[in-house]
Amino acid sequence: MVISVETKMNLEYSDKMTEEIIDRIEKYAKLNQYDIDENILKNILNTGGNCPCRIGNVECPCDYAAEDIMKMGRCHCGLFSVKATTNSI
Repeated sequence: MVISVETKMNLEYSDKMTEEIIDRIEKYAKLNQYDIDENILKNILNTGGNCPCRIGNVECPCDYAAEDIMKMGRCHCGLFSVKATTNSI
């Protein structure tokens, strides 16, 4: 999932680091075909790109994200989730 232009505008790219964090998260989501919760993304940007649900300075996505998504359909903090599918008849 690509983060919406509206969300990017609201995030007000304050520096190069913010842009790099967003790029890293978008690439991971695209590679794995995950959706991104843009509200949680804002929280992650406030942590400097660190996973909000892991102790210490663990860069998001953390090593547990893929396993969590396989088990629960989303990572622990909810930033990444499996893409919603639509069934049409």
